[in-house]
Amino acid sequence: MAKRTVDESSLTMVADAIREKGGTADALSFPSGFAAAVKALLADEDTTIEDSIVGGKVMERYENNRVTYALPHINAGILVYQGIKSIGHNWRNGTDYNLKKLDLRNCASIGISSVLGQRSLTDIRLDSFVSAGSNSLGDLPSLKKLDLPSFQTYANGGRMGYGAASLKTLILRRSDAIVPLTYVAYIQDTLIASGEGYVYVPAALIEEYKAATNWAAYADQFRAIEDYPDETAPMEDF
Repeated sequence: MAKRTVDESSLTMVADAIREKGGTADALSFPSGFAAAVKALLADEDTTIEDSIVGGKVMERYENNRVTYALPHINAGILVYQGIKSIGHNWRNGTDYNLKKLDLRNCASIGISSVLGQRSLTDIRLDSFVSAGSNSLGDLPSLKKLDLPSFQTYANGGRMGYGAASLKTLILRRSDAIVPLTYVAYIQDTLIASGEGYVYVPAALIEEYKAATNWAAYADQFRAIEDYPDETAPMEDF
């Protein structure tokens, strides 16, 4: 293969572009520094997490999709992902990782069959959660409370009550419209369905919920968020 040379001005142009994109003035060596910087830029664009975390033994805090620190054997069972915007398919699927608390506060979407079968999970934070792939957030028998400030629809939506035998409190905070319940099966395994739990919604929408398709079967289990400040208080940091 014929060798080609690259003049210094061209390398400088490329390096300047990389530094501008990365928001840094650091010197870049060629070729290793260039390669490392480009990989870092690509990592910043990736908003999907892979299954590379040791659940139950390490708390890893993500900022801008990078691990900023990891504390082995501290806060066992807690995973915090504040920088993650979305999760791909089959993450935390089937195997119980002894995961007890999961912070996905900035995650808007969860892929197919993710966060499934985590039988020790008691708390999950989903402040920005909007949509779920099929079979995600299912088979979580230890989960007692699910607070969804931004969730918009159960359509194609996750079987979020499937197997959640301990789910007693479901909070749907969307205020501009009701969250449709496409299939009764989504919550048929919960304490809500058996009359021992409640769905908390904005007072202005409660009558609409009670008459809505599929929700009407649980009309007696609706409560207004405004009337129960203690039960519907926002989740605190783990």
